Amino acid sequence: MRRRPEDDFESSRREWVPLTRVPDLVTRGEVRGADAVAALMLLHHLRVTRWTGCGRCGAR
Repeated sequence: MRRRPEDDFESSRREWVPLTRVPDLVTRGEVRGADAVAALMLLHHLRVTRWTGCGRCGAR
């Protein structure tokens, strides 16, 4: 049984997406809650930069 969101910050839709898509989703406003944005961007930074290097210094 699905229920409708009761508060403005609740989402009516959830889905798994690759971490590489997170910055674009945030930029387009598809992730609205500040706590979710902060958590997802931190996870993106920790996981994606670990796999690909930081970009600035070339560290891996």
